[in-house]
Amino acid sequence: MIIKFFVINTMEIEFNLTDEQKEIISSKNEIKKVIACAGSGKTSILTGNIIQILKDKVCKPHEILALTFTNNAAENMRERIKKNLYDDYIDTDSIDIYTFNSFGNYIIKENSFILGYGKNFKLINEVQSWQIIYNIFKNYDFKQLKAGKDIGKFVKDLLDYIWNLKNNLITLQNLKDYIKNYKEYLADYQSSGLFREEEEKIPYITELAGIYDIYENIKKKNNYIDYADQVFLPYFLLKENQVIKQKYVLKYKYIFVDEFQDTNNAQAYLLSMIFSKDKNKLMIVGDDDQGIYGFRGACIENIRDFSYFGETA
Repeated sequence: MIIKFFVINTMEIEFNLTDEQKEIISSKNEIKKVIACAGSGKTSILTGNIIQILKDKVCKPHEILALTFTNNAAENMRERIKKNLYDDYIDTDSIDIYTFNSFGNYIIKENSFILGYGKNFKLINEVQSWQIIYNIFKNYDFKQLKAGKDIGKFVKDLLDYIWNLKNNLITLQNLKDYIKNYKEYLADYQSSGLFREEEEKIPYITELAGIYDIYENIKKKNNYIDYADQVFLPYFLLKENQVIKQKYVLKYKYIFVDEFQDTNNAQAYLLSMIFSKDKNKLMIVGDDDQGIYGFRGACIENIRDFSYFGETA
């Protein structure tokens, strides 16, 4: 059962919570979704919930996972928890507080051999990814795609295309299947005009798939993972390996996510892999009128629709 709470606007001052906020914290629901505007105390509620379950000794600190979007937010959350549990002698450093990407990177490190990367894989940054795409661009025989005058932007657009696919959990094989069988995928189109419009894109998508393919081969050859891989790879690992999936489901009794409106599809589905009804509890907070990571593929619908949790929700 999901319970939604709409929080009144109140300034965050330490943990002087309102009665409404205290009610949210004390709720025993398996999924708690807190919708509130900026400055209403959402993070205080989330942090206060973590503090309360540790004070009540409901679980151990290492059985808690908290996810947010910046390293600064993660550190601030840890400091607030530590400050409020200072006299309780609780090991707050063992709480797993991550950004989504650092959490994904943690899963990759623990399972790097299974993923085929070994222990010495390297996380490359956006500039390094751009450089790989640029080198591919210089040697690729483009027939359809045109770079125009701004080569740098064109290369960035190619990289963004690949990362957008990964942020929506579209694999290279998915893309190749679509190119090969697009008529089957488009069979339900009622408009012949729309069908032709999509059909005309196939030669362009074919070239994009070629870039994607070379890029992935270069990364694999050099034992690289990129920014988007940090969520993309763990999702498919947990989806395809039930033993490893259960390891993380059972590891965390409580899962907390701040600013949930900023999740993209890959992040939301990765979360759905580690939540399981009767195994752990989930609390998400966010504002469905605010989203600052749209340029990175954030999907505001994630906070409004929990369908990716399937029957567990």
